[in-house]
Amino acid sequence: RFKMNTTEYKTNKIVKDIKNGDKNIDIQVILIKLVGRHNTKTGGCITTYLVGDESGSIHCNFYDNVSNFIKEGDVLYITGAYSSLYNNHIVLYQPKIGYGHVTKIDEFFFQFSLKPNISEKEFDPQNNNM
Repeated sequence: RFKMNTTEYKTNKIVKDIKNGDKNIDIQVILIKLVGRHNTKTGGCITTYLVGDESGSIHCNFYDNVSNFIKEGDVLYITGAYSSLYNNHIVLYQPKIGYGHVTKIDEFFFQFSLKPNISEKEFDPQNNNM
């Protein structure tokens, strides 16, 4: 069985522990499924993937400077990411330029779990819980 050496990629979160409003997330994930693409008002593009690690999965938005170079099956190391609500669901966001990095570290060889899908849970901002 292939096992990736993760010692050089220091993480501070796993998917199942991501909460609304988390910042400076350093995480290793695999791009499981392309969820969609849409254009921004400024002419850019946002690409949403279902990403995951062995603890679960979450939607993650990537901007055109990264989304043009990634595909399903890529294993990424993301530093400086943040989470926020979109339509009352938690989404992970690629860091803004200058605040972190997205690095492709492998393809296909990464253990992940589809459940729990953190983005499927509806967040109640009034009670600050899910």
